[in-house]
Amino acid sequence: MTLTQLGYVIEIAKAGSFNKAAKSLFVAQSNVSSAIRELEEEIGITIFCRTSKGVEFTEEGHTFYINIRPIWEQHQKVMQIYSAKTPAAPRLSICAHRYPFAVQAFVRLLKNLSQNNYVVRIRETSTHEIMKEVSSQQSDLGILFLSDSTEQFIRKALELWEMEFHLLKKVKPHAFLGTHHPLAKAASVDINQLCAYPFIMFDQKNSSFPNFAEEIIPLGFCPPQQIIYINDRSTAYNIMANSDAFTLGTGLLPDNFNSYGVTSIPIQGLSDEMQIGWIKLKDRALTPIAQEYILWLENYLANSQDNHRIDRK
Repeated sequence: MTLTQLGYVIEIAKAGSFNKAAKSLFVAQSNVSSAIRELEEEIGITIFCRTSKGVEFTEEGHTFYINIRPIWEQHQKVMQIYSAKTPAAPRLSICAHRYPFAVQAFVRLLKNLSQNNYVVRIRETSTHEIMKEVSSQQSDLGILFLSDSTEQFIRKALELWEMEFHLLKKVKPHAFLGTHHPLAKAASVDINQLCAYPFIMFDQKNSSFPNFAEEIIPLGFCPPQQIIYINDRSTAYNIMANSDAFTLGTGLLPDNFNSYGVTSIPIQGLSDEMQIGWIKLKDRALTPIAQEYILWLENYLANSQDNHRIDRK
């Protein structure tokens, strides 16, 4: 087993394919394939399996990846200390639910970084992928929510994967819908009023657990018979702006989002709350740049209100 082979495994995990990893490493794909095949023969497991979308870890491969990642990161740190002539670039990887405020905080972080060099990443994805990325150290932080109906399940999963949840803000559930929706000018809506309209949900892909949904499902709420599954935030806004479809969430939208034809309305009569927070591995210390991002998150959420600003005259 060589450091070169470990580096190939790390790069393939980032790129999602042998071909993209080879291009990133400036080596032939055949070299990467041969190195991985020799490594698999040496340790006696299959690390990757091929899919229609690229490659994914096998169960044994994912465990192997978790074990080698700290070794590779330590190797990179040593190389930076003893070979780099300039300070190492700060690095930060974030995965989050499709929350505009998570992106807004990320943008504020970028605008205020004092370093001339940095490597940062933000990915909007499903609950299962957020927990998987943080668990495997592909991401430093994950941004998600707990609710009355999901908290016990999510906290057990976090404990199993040795992660911890830090609360940022509690908010009441809101309905997101288009500004021309029949309910758009209401001061608030009853959850049962929404059942007459199509319900937009983010596809959770690898998880069928309802507790992993990105939409809050209040206790007693029966989803409408018309459900639209999507996997992109802009697609959700486009559908809402051009139909009577709706979704459920935090109600937090940036100031300019009415221009997208989308608004949010508080849902009356619900005791359920959304606990917005961030997760990390228990034994992994936050880097200064990660701490700075959390400060921007806290600042944004502390000063944010729901975006229900439709003229009701």
